[in-house]
Amino acid sequence: MERAATPEPAGPLPLLTPQTTAAVAMTTARFPFDAPPCGAPRDRRRGRRLAGGWLWAIACLSPSPAQGAWGDATIAAQAGPWPIEIRTCAHDAGAICSLTWRNRQFIDDFDHGRQLQSASSFDGLGEAFNPTEAGSRADGRTPKPSTSVLRELKVSRSPGSPTDNVLETTTQMAFWDAVDGVKLSQHLLKKQVTIGLPGMAHVIEYKTEFRVPADETHAHGVFEALTGYMPAEFSRFYTFDVRQQATDVVPLSDGPGEQSLPVIFATANGNHAMGVYSPDSPQADWATVGYGRWRFTQENVVKWNNVFRFENPEGAYRFRSYVAVGSLENVKVSLTQIHQALAALPAAVGDYDLDGRNAGSDLLAWQRDFGGRLTGNPTADGNRDGIVDAVDLALWAGHFPSSAQMAGAALSTHVPEPGSAAVLLLAGAWAARRPAVARFMRPRTLPAPRY
Repeated sequence: MERAATPEPAGPLPLLTPQTTAAVAMTTARFPFDAPPCGAPRDRRRGRRLAGGWLWAIACLSPSPAQGAWGDATIAAQAGPWPIEIRTCAHDAGAICSLTWRNRQFIDDFDHGRQLQSASSFDGLGEAFNPTEAGSRADGRTPKPSTSVLRELKVSRSPGSPTDNVLETTTQMAFWDAVDGVKLSQHLLKKQVTIGLPGMAHVIEYKTEFRVPADETHAHGVFEALTGYMPAEFSRFYTFDVRQQATDVVPLSDGPGEQSLPVIFATANGNHAMGVYSPDSPQADWATVGYGRWRFTQENVVKWNNVFRFENPEGAYRFRSYVAVGSLENVKVSLTQIHQALAALPAAVGDYDLDGRNAGSDLLAWQRDFGGRLTGNPTADGNRDGIVDAVDLALWAGHFPSSAQMAGAALSTHVPEPGSAAVLLLAGAWAARRPAVARFMRPRTLPAPRY
């Protein structure tokens, strides 16, 4: 039986000041996955490094990955009287195997499918073609080692944080079930996890990037941007419609399956809860799904997820999810806060990598899209005319901040930002070498995948 405890006082929902909103913009700008890692093989389709090596060199200025017990890492930050602590495990190839707050474990790390992690599937095949971050079904129960391979791991702290609260990893994902005898896929997953945003200590920002191998062709893909397997004590399922200014949760049936509203799982007394929200979910073409829930009674575990779908997936797909951890009241307040803060951010012209600003990293996104490569979410079609061309480059360059503006904004980023004039000259020279222009059609409606 769950012990009764005094709920943590959540207090009234504070107003989001311009200073808080600006701080959120600074925090959400950090998404260092816009360039390939140093030493990575050349793109087999292009046969050469990016932009004659100049943009590749920028990528290689990022700090080196952390060394040590490979895959075992811890980040933490205070959330009320108790810290939120996140651990990754080497036996899960750097997937999150533990999340605790107020002396409660929120993650069920039973086998290599039950973590706070990410996965994908293609062509309606479900688990038959299912790259999975933490490993494969054949890996068995933890702590048996994973077939997935952790390629990079870094722990750091965000500005002003007294503790390490930022985690970044790159993982080559295993197939959940081997495909034609092949156990390790060529699909890469990168994630950046930050505990705590300005004024929102109970919020975890979770950014992911999936890279589909260039030599694979698929009709459609399902990206489980984030899923959480939790102990069965989190027995109460709720929805919380932050877009409609909900003030309270609504009980949610066991389903199973997806629906369109953010979900919250809580213990019976409401002292512990976890919720998930993405500003990009549900998708316009999939308005009735996006957030799933399952109760596996026999296995004594519950699951939620945040899912996105695309036709003809190719290249890189980036997603952002926000997880709130605390009491049920903490989670309601935090999901409302993050929705309000993100809604208050002004749209940045030329923001092609969806990080909330116009920056040098958007040139990388435009470069990948120019010439016929659809890289996912979103494309660099700045004027939304269905063509990624020099017009979109001009939109980006025309709104690229000056060095003085960037210094004043004090945005935190891993990628040094060159002067706008120099960037435009280099980008223009590179674009002149490319013979093709990318044209994209609106995705057709796809059948729901099998699970």
